[in-house]
Amino acid sequence: LISGAAGATGSVAAQIAKIHGCTVIGTAGSHEKCQWLLDNHICDRVVNYKTHKGKMAKEIRLACKSCDVNTKGVDIVFDNVGGQFLEAALANLNQGARVVLCGAISQYNTAGLNSVKKHSNNSNQQQQQQQSLAEINTGPRNYMALLINRATMCGFVVFDYRRQYVDALQQIASWIQSKKLIHREHIFDGLHSFYPAFTSLFDGTNNGKVILKLSSSHEKRPFPSQLNSKL
Repeated sequence: LISGAAGATGSVAAQIAKIHGCTVIGTAGSHEKCQWLLDNHICDRVVNYKTHKGKMAKEIRLACKSCDVNTKGVDIVFDNVGGQFLEAALANLNQGARVVLCGAISQYNTAGLNSVKKHSNNSNQQQQQQQSLAEINTGPRNYMALLINRATMCGFVVFDYRRQYVDALQQIASWIQSKKLIHREHIFDGLHSFYPAFTSLFDGTNNGKVILKLSSSHEKRPFPSQLNSKL
């Protein structure tokens, strides 16, 4: 089970899992992303978390059953999102499951939203912020699922595997060359596009790896002196 499966990290994790013979269930935030995952055989099943808010645990369980009627849940969780997804994942663990925490993007803006909420006088804005805070401050409340299923949960940081970098790069290059591993890039053109490029990582509007192209062929790049005068 992989969250953010259509993103830069999640899509690679899903494909590596498939290469190693896993049945992969992924989550994504749009019909287009879910279809891309299925059409390219990156995931066996997908769950659109935006259309199944509040029902993620049930949808994951149904996805597991549709893969194998004898399957209770998932053996491995690779989580990039946290929050409500992590709670839903913990509710579907098999005995001895492993939960790998690679990121928690739903949690990153907690402090900022709390700060904005205090200074907002707009009732609609306050309501939207309250909903966002409810999403962000979720979970995992059901961590006892780890005990009941004798499961383990640990963090994954790529820097811990420096010694394997060379081997990993060679293997990944081989998979790309043989078309076993594909990727897509979401390119934003020009430094003025920094804000939408950055926020796309948090609102789920990006498709694949976000790249900010600092200048294009039709743009005149200013000299440092010109930049300083503008600042």
